[in-house]
This record gives sequence, structure tokens and C-alpha cells, in this order.
Amino acid sequence: MIFQFNSLMQFLDMDGHGVFVWSSLSLSLVLLSYLIIRPVLEKRKLVAQLKIDSLDVSDAPD
Repeated sequence: MIFQFNSLMQFLDMDGHGVFVWSSLSLSLVLLSYLIIRPVLEKRKLVAQLKIDSLDVSDAPD
């Protein structure tokens, strides 16, 4: 395996393109995390609300 960079600093700098590459990667990871976490939290919230609603219906007077 041949490495393209001789040092860690050269890898992070990427011949002047490092700022673009690392900021794009960071933004992508943040957005993907949001797209994964948000539906999970929404589902938990919905399930909790449905449990509360089902308890309210079963406790309602006839």
C-alpha cells in the first residue's frame, strides 16, 4: 500500500484542499446523524403519545 501523504499534517491539509474536504465531511456526518436520529426520536414521542391516548380512552366513562 502506498500512502499519498508523508505526515499527518500533510494529510489534514491535503495540498490546500483540507478545509473544504474536512468541512464537507463534517457537515455530511452531522446531517446524516440528524436524519437517523430525528425519526427515532419522533417515533418514541409518537408511541408515548399513543400510550397516553389509549389510557385516556380506556379510562373514559361510558
